[in-house]
Amino acid sequence: MSNANKPKLNKHLRDVIGALQKGHWFELCNSSKPCIEGRYACSEGFGIRVMHRTILKLQREGILASKKVSYYGISWLRYELTDEGRALDVSHS
Repeated sequence: MSNANKPKLNKHLRDVIGALQKGHWFELCNSSKPCIEGRYACSEGFGIRVMHRTILKLQREGILASKKVSYYGISWLRYELTDEGRALDVSHS
């Protein structure tokens, strides 16, 4: 990815991408049924609250994608990095 095509990422976005590159994950409830644990879940140690606008920004940049998963009949969207997101160097930007 050239510098001209490199997305502009603030510290929060770089932190989210960095955590996902390390294997962490987060999910949002996507079910009409009540979600037992609330509307947001993440892996232990993720520690970053991801807002809806953050998700939209990363999706528009082609960095983040979602897939549907289901637990006990409750539908969730699990967010994962795309190949482009995994290739980004956010360690010192």
